[in-house]
Amino acid sequence: MRLRLRLRTCVARAVPACFADAATHPSARFADNLKKTVIYTLAHLCPEILPIYLNLAHSFPLALNGLMILSIDLFTEQGPAISLSYERAEAPVMLRPPRDLHADRLVSTPSLVYSYLFAGGVSSVICMWTYFLVFKRAGIPVRQLAYSLDKGHFAYPPFTPGATPGEWFTSKGERVPPLLTADGHSYDAPAQWDLYCQAQAAWYLTLIMCQCWHIWNCRARSVSILTQGLLSNIVCIYAVVAELAIMAAVIYIPIFQKPDAFQTRQLNGFYWLPHFVYCGYIFTYNEGVKYCVRNHPQGWVARFLGW
Repeated sequence: MRLRLRLRTCVARAVPACFADAATHPSARFADNLKKTVIYTLAHLCPEILPIYLNLAHSFPLALNGLMILSIDLFTEQGPAISLSYERAEAPVMLRPPRDLHADRLVSTPSLVYSYLFAGGVSSVICMWTYFLVFKRAGIPVRQLAYSLDKGHFAYPPFTPGATPGEWFTSKGERVPPLLTADGHSYDAPAQWDLYCQAQAAWYLTLIMCQCWHIWNCRARSVSILTQGLLSNIVCIYAVVAELAIMAAVIYIPIFQKPDAFQTRQLNGFYWLPHFVYCGYIFTYNEGVKYCVRNHPQGWVARFLGW
């Protein structure tokens, strides 16, 4: 009788432990992937909000119109964000202690700092840099671009030519003054609109390309992306390809360039270069933080920067 009781006790203790070990892996993987999805999604908010701030506070031409923002939120970002749910578990996931429901939050302070500052903040700066480069190469410095809308520049078409050569009016009858550069070049209303559409396309391209680089860094929280496998998540690859296809269509297909559509213009290869700065930065930053998380889990980098 005592032998039977002991055997039942051993089985009762062993079976739940086995089931717990088998159930922990999917549970930990789900929590990890959900956190990765949130981190990735939050990172593109700053580059979308900054153009609105520049437009309202300093009267810069709006760098992202509403349709562009919707296309990012509803199309280009959806695929990569969903693909993170298919990410396989990282190697050390079973070595972590059980998650403390009171202390371990899905969105923690380090997560917000990373998404809004180290990822989103830096991509915002690079998007703004590319946007200003379009005007700078046309001879228009940033100080001249500020408050340009208050002076009537970069008006919305259609335009009607006036009696004087170079004079244009909007459909509301408002005069669009020519924009004069320091080297003596003059941009009339149609030229200003083309330049503005090109700058919009530059911001749009840079934002999406930054997120294309960022998605690979979000696929692993503590191990190197090389260990996780660059091509191990086939869904992520398809999602990035679809994202790039949508971006290329918006910028390079004429029907999407119209004033009542996305208001873009074709970009030459020069404006494809700035986002590579973000590529080098984000991979270096994340690989460095992950190295510290793996080798110094109690260090300040792991505690304050590890997400």
